[in-house]
Amino acid sequence: MVSRGIIDLRGYHFTARIFDLNGKVWFHDGRTSGNTCVPQGWLADFDAKILSLCGSRKAVLAMYARS
Repeated sequence: MVSRGIIDLRGYHFTARIFDLNGKVWFHDGRTSGNTCVPQGWLADFDAKILSLCGSRKAVLAMYARS
């Protein structure tokens, strides 16, 4: 179950980093990976600067859900 995410937007195309409840980070880009998320590592290994960028894209939205 997904609890958090960051969306990067450029034009009419967006990518997303998704964080699962175990702290694993996933990347999604429908253009390149279809409906598959690609693992990127663990949230504990990312700092705020790295999370605010994905390649050359800057984050435009961060979501958080609390159960």
